[in-house]
Amino acid sequence: MQSFDKGRIVRSINGHDAGNLYMVLGERDGRVLLADGHLKKRDAPKRKNPKHLTDTGAMLFTGRLTEGGAVTDTEIRHALKEYRKQIEN
Repeated sequence: MQSFDKGRIVRSINGHDAGNLYMVLGERDGRVLLADGHLKKRDAPKRKNPKHLTDTGAMLFTGRLTEGGAVTDTEIRHALKEYRKQIEN
């Protein structure tokens, strides 16, 4: 099973949300906890099977997350929006 670090940007490859970008919040019970800051908030993350995700190779907020800090939904939403702009250009 692939492991995803906190702060990793992943793309959903299966399901109704295929193509959506998320930030990894952690793992629980064999599922990856994801947030996009819009529909899936940090306090109520999406749970997704790791085999339905692909790693983009990018990280967000690594220093803050590894030190036990928190990020807001607004920060997640804006960071994913900026990342999306970068990969589309």
